[in-house]
Amino acid sequence: MTSIVRNFLKSFDIPKRDLTRYDESELSEGLEAEFQLPETFRNVARSLMLVQNTKKPMIINPCLYILAADHGIADQGYCLQPQVFSRNYLQKSAEGKSSVNTFTRQHRIDLKLVDLGLKQAISHPKVTPRRLADANGDFSINPALTADQLQRCLNIGRDLVKSRLRHASVLGLSLTGSGGEIASLMLLSRLADIPLEQLFSKGDMLRQPESQLKELVQVSNNIQKDKTNIEQELLQFAGFEMVAAIGFILQASLQKSLVVIDDSTALVMAWITSLLMPTVTPSILVAKSNRSPADSYIIEQLGISPLLGQDLNLASSRGCASALSYPLLQSTCLYINEVLVQHRQQVQNLQ
Repeated sequence: MTSIVRNFLKSFDIPKRDLTRYDESELSEGLEAEFQLPETFRNVARSLMLVQNTKKPMIINPCLYILAADHGIADQGYCLQPQVFSRNYLQKSAEGKSSVNTFTRQHRIDLKLVDLGLKQAISHPKVTPRRLADANGDFSINPALTADQLQRCLNIGRDLVKSRLRHASVLGLSLTGSGGEIASLMLLSRLADIPLEQLFSKGDMLRQPESQLKELVQVSNNIQKDKTNIEQELLQFAGFEMVAAIGFILQASLQKSLVVIDDSTALVMAWITSLLMPTVTPSILVAKSNRSPADSYIIEQLGISPLLGQDLNLASSRGCASALSYPLLQSTCLYINEVLVQHRQQVQNLQ
């Protein structure tokens, strides 16, 4: 790891959480409780108590961020989705007309839309402009990012959380951008030593899966790989929104907020953040999994289960899975603070 990322990490003193502090008896609290917590609830309860360092956690001011930026690799015609997809979705969300608006309104979740570098800028008061360029570089030709862009993206992600006027105990995170999923799988393949062919096995991302996958494998083979040098890999392949996610997750963990990961690209970046600083892992929850080889690998590595069922087809509706998972978080928090507190009191009265 070279200087930019190493120096950035120095500003985050995130303590190691004691994973044994709240054991199963603390979470299910005996037969007298009204019902035993299912596994998903137990995982959420443990994360809430660990991150907030209390047996009485709270969920306040939930917020969902959608970070958008397009990738230069999309200019090569690889992407199955139209290049304007992310821009159109962000525009509709800003106008309150997309599916994510329905769920954020229902659950009173603050929706934040951030443009870090869409091919075509959006001028709308609901979109926060943090643009670095009209898309990042094409990694098949040159590094996707400059060193200055890497530093600025880390700072942007951190500052999105740090500058909030009200602390949010739960932050949803979704990443969108033409070419972003391809870039994230290139990173995962190289950092985890997984053949790229295994990660693109479904063929649902590329316009011409067979020929274009061979091209991407050749691109990766032509670039010197060093999985111990995460910064170099980020410079070569990552997008603006992807690097910003690292700063976002680090700052959220530092401020004792849970981060609910919404999509596959954000999941890869959450995993990379955990490689850089393992102590952030208890702060990470995953809203859903699409059962892809990439998702399955990362979920196993992080040791967490998706909050929602795997049959939800929300790939084209950024942010929806995080918003839909919020009632589960809220219910878990109420259970901890009502049912378990009452049970503890009953146990104490009997002693």
